[in-house]
Amino acid sequence: METINIKPIDISIVKQTEKETAIIVKEAQAIIVRTPSDYELAGILRMRLKGKIKELDERRKSITQPLDLAKKNIMALFNPIIDRLNEGVIVVDKATLAFEEEQERKAREAQAKAEEEARKAREKAEAKAKELEAQGKTEKAAAYQEKAEAIVAPVITANIPKVDGQGTRDVWHAEVIDFKKLPDSWKLPNQSALDKHAQNTKGKASIPGVIFKMEKVRIGRSY
Repeated sequence: METINIKPIDISIVKQTEKETAIIVKEAQAIIVRTPSDYELAGILRMRLKGKIKELDERRKSITQPLDLAKKNIMALFNPIIDRLNEGVIVVDKATLAFEEEQERKAREAQAKAEEEARKAREKAEAKAKELEAQGKTEKAAAYQEKAEAIVAPVITANIPKVDGQGTRDVWHAEVIDFKKLPDSWKLPNQSALDKHAQNTKGKASIPGVIFKMEKVRIGRSY
């Protein structure tokens, strides 16, 4: 039997690290920088914090990488089969949608024909009503007029069977064909590109409608 083995995961180190983290974070929360000496101590504390982050990240990866590999292998086993099944779904969907479209087309044509026949029947009855009215036969004229008003084409629906758990829905998509005509409220800036431009030019190359701001961010190694 082919298997994918995953070793048991020892998480006891996490409990110990939680205690160490609480101590060092408490130091960070209590820090006050007023003198050059304080500044130097803050830098050292920052490196300790970053070092703890690096240590934990490496330990985390040592646990997750085997899991990621196992997941990759599992996905490789199932995905080709699922992909083939999805191909079958696509084929079936195309066939059923084509059938629905054809049935709807036939229903539209039948509806148009029924409405045309109803229109002609109404006009014929109305003409007869006018003829009888002209002859002074008001009662018969009224009867024909009432008959004309009652002539309505039947509603014809597409002959599409109901299948439990299956159906269709309309999905709409938008395509911009003239960006200049697009309302401003629908235009979104390319923020990542603007930030990259600001960084590369140090804010010296202006763009209409844009201001560049600079903030200092601490960097440094860990230990």
